[in-house]
Amino acid sequence: MKTAKRQAEVGEKIVIVKKLYAFEPHKVGDIFTVQWREDFELIHTEEGGVIIFDEEYEVILEDENEQ
Repeated sequence: MKTAKRQAEVGEKIVIVKKLYAFEPHKVGDIFTVQWREDFELIHTEEGGVIIFDEEYEVILEDENEQ
């Protein structure tokens, strides 16, 4: 899986690469789809409304062979 460290856009898939806080429900390796952005540091996901900080994820790049 190819990833990029950048802000995700609505509809893109992300993978968690770092957890900032122990109480967060997600874990490293979890994959989510971005539902909407809040300010410039947070995203909300389609999967249960999980809120994730930009520094916790990388954007999953679409594989050209899968198109």
